[in-house]
Amino acid sequence: MRLPIFKNQLPGLFILFLFLNACKPTPQKLSESEVKDFARQLEESIKRGNGDFLDEALDEDAFLEHMKLPDTREARGLRKEIKGKLDIGKKIAGAISDQDQYAYVKHYQKDGTYHLIFRLYNTKESSLNYHDYELLKSEGKCRVADIYIYLSGETLAETMRTLLAGFFNAKGKEEDDYMRQMNSLQEIKRLMQRGQHADAKKRFEQLPESIRRTKPVMLYDVMISSGLAEDQYTEAIRKYRERFPSDPNINLLMIDGYYLQKDYVKMLGAINALDSQINKDPFLDFYRYLSYNLLNDTPTGKGCLQRLMKRMPDFQRGCQELIVTEMQDKNQAQVDSLVKLYRANKKFNQAELDNILSTFD
Repeated sequence: MRLPIFKNQLPGLFILFLFLNACKPTPQKLSESEVKDFARQLEESIKRGNGDFLDEALDEDAFLEHMKLPDTREARGLRKEIKGKLDIGKKIAGAISDQDQYAYVKHYQKDGTYHLIFRLYNTKESSLNYHDYELLKSEGKCRVADIYIYLSGETLAETMRTLLAGFFNAKGKEEDDYMRQMNSLQEIKRLMQRGQHADAKKRFEQLPESIRRTKPVMLYDVMISSGLAEDQYTEAIRKYRERFPSDPNINLLMIDGYYLQKDYVKMLGAINALDSQINKDPFLDFYRYLSYNLLNDTPTGKGCLQRLMKRMPDFQRGCQELIVTEMQDKNQAQVDSLVKLYRANKKFNQAELDNILSTFD
């Protein structure tokens, strides 16, 4: 079993650019009910495969302010070229299948500003990420100022500023070279999307060291390597952790890292630390279950599954795992009850349940 947390985690977000005229909006206060309603609309729109709601909600002026771009001729020129091309919502919606999750977890306030946390879970790849939306109110509407990406350990605005720093410091031919490297990252992304991770790795290694050692591009290497041999994946995680040992995304990164090292106690610790970082997500009981299974502590793992299904009865994989656990414990009454619940959920894959039941016939 592998837990490829970092596959298919929207690598295109690292090479998007946005330059817009900045101005400070008149401060307005959001109510909790407005925040909850925005979260509901965002979740529903992504589930429908429509990213327009999120794209229209992005406050471009606030996002630019977070990027802290230099006031240069180059920046002013690019503002006109690529205005409105971020398309975060479209990219998220386009990367999620009917079996995946983009789910509202919670809202909270920090320094008087509301935030939303959404969970991104890819069922096929068992990949996990979180997005923390910083909200504001502008012209009477709830808007998005920036998005903290747990996978990258920084906001989207910070990531984009890092990638653009070389461009703004370059002149003449250096500027052309930098844009070629950005195009190479685009090509690497396309290779990854086609599952050609070995070719993507070769292209990655052709990038100049100055670009390869930047935080977002080193994380790119982790994502590329997740589709290669385990020793290459382990090495990419090790290099990233060595260069950024205190990075906020280390807890998420090291769930895979400790699994590959077969250090399941530390793997469990990373899961618990991530849960504390988010300030509780019931979904992480699923990862605790996986850890306890690897530690051969079946009763504790089963307890994690039971808690998970009470809080998230629509999580298909959790229901499947609990059915298997009860079958192994020969608790037929519990098996029958869970199978009945599974059959009643029309979104669940019934053929997968048939396969599970057939293995115990």
